[in-house]
Amino acid sequence: MAPQSKNGLDLSKPIGTKPGFHDVVIFRGGGTNHHPGSKAWRAMVDERKMDYIYAKTQKQKRAIVMECIHEHEASGGRYVGQYEGVYYVATEKKTYAKTIQRLRERSKEYQEKIEKMIPEEETKDLKASPASPTETILTQDDAEELCGLFPVNDTPLNCLFHMPAAFDDGLLHFYPVDFPVDFACDSAAVVVSDDDDMSTGTDFSEV
Repeated sequence: MAPQSKNGLDLSKPIGTKPGFHDVVIFRGGGTNHHPGSKAWRAMVDERKMDYIYAKTQKQKRAIVMECIHEHEASGGRYVGQYEGVYYVATEKKTYAKTIQRLRERSKEYQEKIEKMIPEEETKDLKASPASPTETILTQDDAEELCGLFPVNDTPLNCLFHMPAAFDDGLLHFYPVDFPVDFACDSAAVVVSDDDDMSTGTDFSEV
């Protein structure tokens, strides 16, 4: 009897000789990193890195992994890989492993850079017991470094960075903000908000 799985792929679920537009190609090489679905998936998972880092329990961490998986699947994407010229859907185990690998990748570097930009007192409060929203002042250099941490694409004028907001669940949440590369002032006032409706952040061009 032929094996039902190979290298983390479910051989009972072939999808053809090419991945779909929204699919994540889980194996490296062959230009798979540039596949549209893979790029979108990496950007989505990277937005949850700091949530994952600051999650206090394994249960919270597992929940974040599953949220990433379900969010990608809800967009019409699958987790796929190639075997002998044919693409197959990945097993649940492989999908989970791939997602958690991405969440952990460079996580210490992300954490260190973010915490250097937040006053020490605020960092301690966030780790121990998240408090009410606070206001943090970022220098131009800090803001540019944040832009570099979370690029949306290769265009420097269109960057994505997130500032943490304290929630009652003990996690750090991040929001996308369009930040101009050409700064009109030496520093930017960033209001860290726990408003669930906050989606676009502050317009720094008018700060």
